[in-house]
Amino acid sequence: MRTDRHKKRTAAAAALTLSAALLGGALTATAAHAEPEAPAFDYFAQSIPGLRTGSVFESVTYERFESLLKSDGTYAFLIGGPEDETVAAAAAEIDAVAQSYGVEAVYAFDPRLDGDAVDVRTSSIAAVGALWTNLTGSYLNRDTTPQFGEGDDPYLVIYDRAHTIGGAEDRIVASLGGSLTAAGLDSEGERQAYRTQVSDMFGAVASGGQAQTDTQSQFDFLSNAVNSRHSTQYVDASAYGGEILGAEQEQDFVIQSITYPELRALLESPGEHTILFGGTWCHNTRAVIRDVNDAAAAAGVETVYLFDLRLDGLSGNVLHIRDSASALSHLYGEIADGYLTNLRTQYQVSSASASHKVTYYPGGDTGLPLQTAKKLQVPYLIEYDADATDPILNDWIQDNGDGTFTEYMTEFWWVNGLPGSRNTNRYPATPEGDANWAAEQAKQWAFGASALEALDGFFDRSGEEQEEPPVVLSGATPTVSAKKLAVGQKLTAKAGSWGPTGVKLSYQWLRNGKAISKATKSSYTLTASDRGKKISLRVTGALAGAEPLARTSKSTSAVKYGALKSATPKVSGTAKAKKTLKAKAGSWGPKGVKLSYQWLRNGKKISGATKSSYKVSSKDRGKKISVKVTGKLSGYSTVSKTSAKKSVKR
Repeated sequence: MRTDRHKKRTAAAAALTLSAALLGGALTATAAHAEPEAPAFDYFAQSIPGLRTGSVFESVTYERFESLLKSDGTYAFLIGGPEDETVAAAAAEIDAVAQSYGVEAVYAFDPRLDGDAVDVRTSSIAAVGALWTNLTGSYLNRDTTPQFGEGDDPYLVIYDRAHTIGGAEDRIVASLGGSLTAAGLDSEGERQAYRTQVSDMFGAVASGGQAQTDTQSQFDFLSNAVNSRHSTQYVDASAYGGEILGAEQEQDFVIQSITYPELRALLESPGEHTILFGGTWCHNTRAVIRDVNDAAAAAGVETVYLFDLRLDGLSGNVLHIRDSASALSHLYGEIADGYLTNLRTQYQVSSASASHKVTYYPGGDTGLPLQTAKKLQVPYLIEYDADATDPILNDWIQDNGDGTFTEYMTEFWWVNGLPGSRNTNRYPATPEGDANWAAEQAKQWAFGASALEALDGFFDRSGEEQEEPPVVLSGATPTVSAKKLAVGQKLTAKAGSWGPTGVKLSYQWLRNGKAISKATKSSYTLTASDRGKKISLRVTGALAGAEPLARTSKSTSAVKYGALKSATPKVSGTAKAKKTLKAKAGSWGPKGVKLSYQWLRNGKKISGATKSSYKVSSKDRGKKISVKVTGKLSGYSTVSKTSAKKSVKR
């Protein structure tokens, strides 16, 4: 751990007082620090067992993290997400100490952009790795003793961009690094010692027992990003409009930006959620973000979750996960196909245009067949309920009445009745050009007005009848059986007893709790993607007039490697110098298994003899020749079989 000694001395009394409380086993928040109201969806509390709802942790996107790093003030940062072993082990202890110091927020940036494998610190994808290079080079390592990339990077830091030592930049005021496990904090003594370390960290910026850390609200972040990007791109406010998010929104701001791991957790959490797909970089999103917020707030919606398909909030490269067949497009495809199953979009998958759909390899595995997903355009607003048969309960899109749809992609000036800027090449200064430009303005103003009217309709549910369903479904917890839990084996579902009569059952197989694309039958054959994962089954019952009911089986143990079907090879031909021997591999399976050959002389490898045939040489005289056939297939244990030996005549 590292702290700034000067700041540590100024808070000595407070730190000693807190340390005494820690060693005595009691740790309580100061009376002046009110318990925050628990959010409806709490990503950290739902992801880390034992962490209280409404903790100090607030997950931030890459865009917001960089915004904080650029901001004046002192901020507490957690580098890691709930899937990180150190974070999971230490979160409750950090939260308790932070509370006692009056810390309102510890901003958590997860370097694993997908919460799993796409890690900015280690990724071989250039655009992904560049993000970490930027964070460390431009911000985190602007310090007298750079700590990131030196081994055990800090996971908890106090950061102040203006902090210096002897006139030199020293942005990391205090830090904790290394790694922790739950086993390392399972005794009271270990927890006390660890809390003391965390206490020393916050004590480095404390005064009167309170850590002098700053906060950045969702409004602060989004209003600055939205307004600055709009004014930079569209300078003439008289034509394009000025400030988008202002004081009127600050008083009742309900939009909350979320990360990709948060989105997946949200899509699996119970209840109804309002989700806006879009980003501050997108002029079409900026056109309506104020109206989305105002309409939602007026309707009593507590939170509109904003997810940006560009994982860094800007780039149109591989980080834009909606791009087809990219290294990260599976992140979009698995959301669209696995969760947004009744998604309605302007672009149709049946279109001949490749730009009207998104192709992706499941799990990013290019060895698997390419899949196709519907392509939504931003902004796109939905109301979502994971437990519903059709999880998108409501969407903000224009139904054209002929099976096609138009997404509300408009501009800030059109929705506000402003003139915009005339393209004089398209609309020249002629009577005809004047008339065409006037018609175009009228058309765009009308579309903008219809977008806002539809937005009001999206949030206005006052006219809907609220009736209790006359029928209540009942259903058993399904079970899953298999001869062997290994790749290539078939899992069979037993739904159990459901009622009343007429209930229709649908199936969704899950891998580590996440929906497996197109695995919606009562049986499922395990694939290479399942190896090492736990499989479960969600059965949903539906009946007209009744609320759908979902039941999920227990998860299996981890799926093992499959067993290849193999055969002992045979060798044909005359075992004599200059004659050719041929290997007959026999029947191997399943389909796709790749066979390789290695010829042997007296049981030892013959250099370069790796084809299905072998020409006997003079060196083989008096020796015994055999062939070893090896079968390989992803997800299956490699198998080798060796033929009987043939003696070569002298």
